[in-house]
Amino acid sequence: MSAIEELRREAAQHMECAKARLEAVNDLAWAEGKLRKAGFAPQLVRDETGFIILRVDLDDWQAVAIVGRIELVHEIEVPAEIPTMPEASAEVPPPPELVTGPFSDEEREIAIAQFAQGIAPAEVARRLNRKTKQLANLRQRSKDVIEAIQARAEDLADEEILRPTKPASGPGLVAAAADHKPDPEPAPPDALNAAEREIDMHLNALGYGNSWSPARDLRLAELLAEGAGAFAAAEELGIAKTEAVGRWMNLNTDKGSIDHQARLLRVLRHRAQGQQEAAE
Repeated sequence: MSAIEELRREAAQHMECAKARLEAVNDLAWAEGKLRKAGFAPQLVRDETGFIILRVDLDDWQAVAIVGRIELVHEIEVPAEIPTMPEASAEVPPPPELVTGPFSDEEREIAIAQFAQGIAPAEVARRLNRKTKQLANLRQRSKDVIEAIQARAEDLADEEILRPTKPASGPGLVAAAADHKPDPEPAPPDALNAAEREIDMHLNALGYGNSWSPARDLRLAELLAEGAGAFAAAEELGIAKTEAVGRWMNLNTDKGSIDHQARLLRVLRHRAQGQQEAAE
């Protein structure tokens, strides 16, 4: 083997050794870094004999705070002028003007009936196209009336009072009160007796508010006389139960008398017939 070949072999061996030493140093550096990240304090030293020693005290440990990463974000260019939406060309129609002034009798009756059903003043105001404050004040002023209507409705929950079963003075009166069919020949106005004329005067003073009319009053009385009950009567007439009960209480001023209810039915038929003839 020539001297050149020997030198090349020695150089190759040195290169392999240097490469191995470099890998060893990298591994030691990696191990030292891992130990430091884990909270230890390693020491990488070289002793007098040339040995590389990695020292670490496993009892010397401290918690390492975790620092979040900070990422660079590209700046976003903001245009000098921000485009705006084009204005709508169509004009929005103004809301309808609210009704002002005192309440009419019909408005007052509608509002009180709806208050008795538990409807809030804001909703009643929307339906009547009035200010909420006006309806709130009306509810406060009519508190006693509303509570009376609600109390009557609760008392009549079983609806027994609307269909009395014990006649006052004879069995024939029960049949007269329950008879809801109109008379074949309506009696003329002068055919009403004194007691019936008194009932007729009371109905004139009561008047017709909201959706009530002689025909609807008669139908309400007929349904209750049949024993249909307040709920069924209200459902057929398309109103709330409390409104049906309140109207019946206003119509029937002597609730314990079968005689009075029989006379009331006769007067209601008389008034409904008069309305029909006037319409024709």
